[in-house]
Amino acid sequence: FIPLLSATVPFVSGLTGYRFRQFFIYNLAGAIIWSLLWVFAGYGLGNIDWVANHLSITLILITVATLLPAVSAFVVKIIKHA
Repeated sequence: FIPLLSATVPFVSGLTGYRFRQFFIYNLAGAIIWSLLWVFAGYGLGNIDWVANHLSITLILITVATLLPAVSAFVVKIIKHA
């Protein structure tokens, strides 16, 4: 999930003449898939005893895994420019 991307895609779609009906259908399908993915992931992970008993560790691991690609890209960019 990239907040900047999700905020600008509707404007770019409108400016490029993308049909509203098609955009709406894809946007709605994406929202439903995204929501169901996280609901079922939360339900599935919540039923694992270790995850339920160590929720803070689990959330830290998920956060690190989410931030890792951005941090690694930043480090690579710094190394290339050094």
